[in-house]
Amino acid sequence: MKGVRPASDLRHGSVSDALRALIDTPSITQGLRRSEDLGHAAALSPDPAATARLLDRAIVDGLDQGDALTALGAIHAIGRVADDQADATLARLVQAGDRSIAGHAAWVLGGRIPDLGVIPALIDQVMAGEFEAMLAQRTLVQWSVWAGPPIAEQIRRRLTATDTDLAAALRLVDTLDAAARARRPIEPVRPTPPGTPITVIQPFLHARLDATGSRLGAGDAGGIASLLRSLGTDLAQHDAIAEVVTVTRAHPTATSWEASDEPLAPGHRLARVRYGEPVDIALADAWIHRVAIERELTRMAATLTGPVVWHVRMADVGTLAATAVARQLGHRVVFTVAPDPHAVIAAHQRDGQLDRAGFGAADATEHLWFRARLVERLAVYADRVVALPRPGLRRDLDELLGLDADPDTSPIAVIPEGVDTAVLDRAETRRVSSGAVTTTAAAVTAVLAALPAERRSRPWLVTVGRLHPLKGPHRLAAAWADDPNLADRFNLVIVGGDLAAPSPTERATLDLIAAATTSPGLVQAGQVPPEGVADVLVHAAAHDGVYVAASDKEEFGLAIVEALGAGLVVVAPERGGASTYIDQGINGWVTDTRSVPALRNAILAAADVAPDGQRHADARAFVRHELSVSTMAERLGDLYAELIDSELIDAGPFEPEYQLVGTRR
Repeated sequence: MKGVRPASDLRHGSVSDALRALIDTPSITQGLRRSEDLGHAAALSPDPAATARLLDRAIVDGLDQGDALTALGAIHAIGRVADDQADATLARLVQAGDRSIAGHAAWVLGGRIPDLGVIPALIDQVMAGEFEAMLAQRTLVQWSVWAGPPIAEQIRRRLTATDTDLAAALRLVDTLDAAARARRPIEPVRPTPPGTPITVIQPFLHARLDATGSRLGAGDAGGIASLLRSLGTDLAQHDAIAEVVTVTRAHPTATSWEASDEPLAPGHRLARVRYGEPVDIALADAWIHRVAIERELTRMAATLTGPVVWHVRMADVGTLAATAVARQLGHRVVFTVAPDPHAVIAAHQRDGQLDRAGFGAADATEHLWFRARLVERLAVYADRVVALPRPGLRRDLDELLGLDADPDTSPIAVIPEGVDTAVLDRAETRRVSSGAVTTTAAAVTAVLAALPAERRSRPWLVTVGRLHPLKGPHRLAAAWADDPNLADRFNLVIVGGDLAAPSPTERATLDLIAAATTSPGLVQAGQVPPEGVADVLVHAAAHDGVYVAASDKEEFGLAIVEALGAGLVVVAPERGGASTYIDQGINGWVTDTRSVPALRNAILAAADVAPDGQRHADARAFVRHELSVSTMAERLGDLYAELIDSELIDAGPFEPEYQLVGTRR
């Protein structure tokens, strides 16, 4: 498969050798790779019965000894073994294992010959909801395609039981619906003549997008939501593109759902799909709605004509559903790859926050194994792969994802993200026209009004982003408040989050900030539309402020780039892509932002940079020339056009782990 590095020698060795390598591998990310080796060795074993017994023992020992990495690797490997013992082991785990282990076993069963005896346990798993329900649902759908009526009948009988609540009943109805649709393949879109304008679909289901960007920065809507809103508008101007459709979820209003579609700009529209109850659904809780999302995306995409490219970007349920729909319809898929969650796993292990003993608990809440496999499969099954620049990118893609990282042979295109520099230009115009000190910008006026009168002339430390612990606003608050020099010299302005009705994650982050400081110099501005964010950044730059991204990491860091474009000196995390555009000590500092002392030292260094008109002008010019959304759109548009004009290589449906392994007749 394209882009994948050659298999390791272990794949041609014995199962016991591969199992020992998995057990002995200290790195969790390498353990994920070794589990793949184990699966290959198990599939090729000349003695399936002995292999099934060995892997069953490895599962039991791994669970007993607190080595979830080995247990999970053995569960996935035993699914590759054509022996009845493998089916018995997986059935036992689904029926008696804990929730996470049962989910993995249900996932693996999807690649095996259907076992009617385990269906009641899978149905119960679907009824229970949450992430594991989605895994069981996938298996029931796949088995329904292979075995048909007997499985559907069991689901219907359970559906009519008197103790089936509404939510569980809807999940079972979705399962039947998905199975029925899977047995009726949709006719793929017919080829179109070369040069036919392209429709680009950008799915991101976790933001409440609108024409004004009024909800950007609230809930799970972070930099990607802001990017897609501006990127789609610029893409629509490309000669090869007929229309850009940015897809998000319809969100409830006080009385109804929002309208399904909304124009954002000429050639760029917002399409909203409905799934689940009319309440906000967090990104991590949306997996169970995969079937409904696929159904809605299929309905939306079936109305399109001409060549279609889906550009997916996240290891989330929207990407899973969108890729499946695109493959079914014969559309092209572009994937922006990042070594995530792999890099996060590796970083947490280095920091002592994660080890093999704790991997099972982390996987149960963060779905690390599934997301890792999703990223790996997307990197193989996508028609083109895009990566964001970051130090060590090729090494990380090779070591963490197993991708061919040779620049001479790799199909991966490295394209930086970009910001809407026109927004910054308009903000600068507003600032100049209103005078050097006073302002008519509403967002700036609101921040100043929230400060005590004696602090309003002081410069700002500013951060913009979702209210999430991973973004580190509590660390920034601690670094600022614990240093009398910083606390007296600067105000701290935190932009982002729904302060009126915070989500549980936002509420927890607000509590962390409050625990760090309650100083009157702190202003929590909440969610601010893009024009207001630009006003805040431009005002801060004009008054010797500093922008601080205290995130654990930033894959690229759009808000950091926007701050540079406004003329601010920036502090950014060393993990991720910021060091590819920050000139250390000149326009900013990269540091270990997970360390409060290191963060404080970087802020102090940035604060002591003397005002320099040339530095300000150079930073603005660099962002406008190299990191604007217009530049990004031009490069992506060329990539889409090249892809559409190239020969289509059919990678098959996006369920590569399903192999119909087993021995029953």
